[in-house]
Amino acid sequence: MPGALGSAFAHDLVEQCLRGLATGEPLCSDIHGSRYPVHYHYLAHPDHGDLARGLVWAAALAGGASAVPSLTALAVRTGGPRSDVAQDLKLAGAALNALGDIDDPSALEALWRLQAKIKDRGLRKQLDIALRAAAERQGITPGQLVERSVPAHGRGAGGSQAWKLGDHEATVVIEDPVTVRLAYAAADGRALRSAPTTVRESHAEWRACLYHENADEDADYAPDYAATDQVRFERRDGRQWRETPLDEVPPIVFGEAMRDVDLFVGVTSIAADPDWDDRGEDRFGGYCRTASFAELTGSAEVRRDVLKRIIPKTRIGGRCSVDGRFLVVRGALRTYERLALILSKAFLLADDAGITDATVLQQIKRGT
Repeated sequence: MPGALGSAFAHDLVEQCLRGLATGEPLCSDIHGSRYPVHYHYLAHPDHGDLARGLVWAAALAGGASAVPSLTALAVRTGGPRSDVAQDLKLAGAALNALGDIDDPSALEALWRLQAKIKDRGLRKQLDIALRAAAERQGITPGQLVERSVPAHGRGAGGSQAWKLGDHEATVVIEDPVTVRLAYAAADGRALRSAPTTVRESHAEWRACLYHENADEDADYAPDYAATDQVRFERRDGRQWRETPLDEVPPIVFGEAMRDVDLFVGVTSIAADPDWDDRGEDRFGGYCRTASFAELTGSAEVRRDVLKRIIPKTRIGGRCSVDGRFLVVRGALRTYERLALILSKAFLLADDAGITDATVLQQIKRGT
């Protein structure tokens, strides 16, 4: 076979083999005469590990940028704990190292994205080394690489972003780590010294105030417990803040503020402490029991109804149910009953078998 044609054939063959390894059907230990008693699926038999890793290197050398998608898929499939095959850390490490040796921007981008998917501590070290090597090949310094970890939030290369506000334009510019500048321009592009009147009127400044007081009658200036009270909204009026009736508060302002208040109260409340009644203190015990087991308040009923509508539409809908005042989450390790729950925590508990944080695991074992 002529040299050029033979080279192209070898390139296609190696790439096809790599793609099959990365995305093809796994092998089964029961079918291929495993010497181990555990049934599992794998991509490369332990006796053929050197051959599989050799294929990875051959594909990286022959395919270059075209091998990046398959190498990325292979690293995730063999290096992640939630895969359809048994972990093969050596094969995953070979894929990461191969990506680090490919002199193409797509390899650097793939390694960067893998940081969110690779959790194994040993593989993370290999990933960091491969990422630095790939960055160096693209002329990117370690400092510039760190800069990439900061989300751009839609800003341009110069650190600016512009929005149309009616006939005017507002531009936010990040000039340095401690300087952010907000500038306005008229419809003709003329720079304005301050925010236009129409912008100030339609984009007023708001603040929400959560009132609270000492819960201890004999408390000093640093009380241990506080009792929450009203939430009031104020709008800037020149240099002053003016209290505003609730029906004048924009829905988005009200929703964002009340979400923060709900999170603050839900996390800090003694009702969220399952061991409170075991402290031998009678203070606030009545409140704790009432908040935990009494009839739901009007706002709590609204929250329950919202959860009933939202939960079934999520991927954990089959593991969750609302039982009276509790959201019941069925994990692999145990079942959890929560009084008030952020949805992200419900997702965490539903997949408790994948939790690696030692503190959270200890709480699960204690049943808290």
